[in-house]
Amino acid sequence: MSQDRIASSLERLIRHFSAHPEKGHVVDQVATAVRDRGLGCRIVGFEQATLNTDIARAFGGCGTAPPPGWLFRGGLAACVATVIAMRAARLAST
Repeated sequence: MSQDRIASSLERLIRHFSAHPEKGHVVDQVATAVRDRGLGCRIVGFEQATLNTDIARAFGGCGTAPPPGWLFRGGLAACVATVIAMRAARLAST
């Protein structure tokens, strides 16, 4: 997605939520984690998206999927990178 498209999408959302602030209050999507086998988990969330986690063999897991801590850190890093890209697009459009 181009910076111009990102910026115009964000501006449209800002106008919408400025005019209708009550629509900005929503309940976030639920994510459910169920222990699958040993120390592995299957996570089901938004639109039935799934993730599997596991712990390394050295810690008693099977090592068949990324550990949950790594996914947590990756999620935070992706959130930060996304916000930086969104801010950069808005600044570039002004």
